[in-house]
Amino acid sequence: MNTQDSIRDIRRFRYINDLLHNTKMRTKCEIIKPLSRFYKDSRKMQYRNKGYLSRCISCYKCISDSPENRERQKLHYNGNKDRAIDYLGGKCKDCDEVYVRDVYDFHHRSPKEKSFGIGEKLQGVWKILPPELDKCDLLCANCHRTRHHKERIAA
Repeated sequence: MNTQDSIRDIRRFRYINDLLHNTKMRTKCEIIKPLSRFYKDSRKMQYRNKGYLSRCISCYKCISDSPENRERQKLHYNGNKDRAIDYLGGKCKDCDEVYVRDVYDFHHRSPKEKSFGIGEKLQGVWKILPPELDKCDLLCANCHRTRHHKERIAA
């Protein structure tokens, strides 16, 4: 019996054991835990892990709280924000000034057409942003506050 066969047998045993006892093996530290300790998987490949993610709740919390993960998320967010700023022209629409990334806000022209806030989705994938950015103006923070003030006065 070679190594691959023994690995396959171990995985098959774990899978059968999980089915019988309504438990799941945590992949990282090899601890068997009840399914209630795992997040449900909302993706399409639910059949693989009985509808649960591969790591338990405590393992996901450890990963998401790590400094490396926070740094990676910040880089991704900033990269998407830079890309969104370039997509909208790279300068404030009202005052025509160019500022650093943190000064810009995305102002929805019509709040009724707003599907989501741009800031909420900058952490996600880029492909959902352009349709929503087409409904927005790029404004510096000062012009954005001024525009909202004028809208409140007019209402």
